[in-house]
Amino acid sequence: MDKMAALTNLDKQKNTDNQKTRAKRLKQVRRLLNMDREEFAEYCHFNTVTYKDWETARRNTIPAAKADELFDYLKKEGIFVSLEWFLKGVGPEQNSR
Repeated sequence: MDKMAALTNLDKQKNTDNQKTRAKRLKQVRRLLNMDREEFAEYCHFNTVTYKDWETARRNTIPAAKADELFDYLKKEGIFVSLEWFLKGVGPEQNSR
């Protein structure tokens, strides 16, 4: 299975708990950079309103493919996050430099 298919499958497993968990972890990694929501959304080239919805689990959760993009930005800052940890709570938590 290719990477995009795997990410799509992860998104299909969404439920309310998963949304809240992703939102909590999204906020956690944003705080590592000491940025507010707007700064972080702009840094990652995400729409500010969409990002707020992801972080508050208001409507949807961050899609797995966008989470993967997010991790590329975090790596540039020396913060390493496992996609499996972020999406499913499996594996090591984030760590920085």
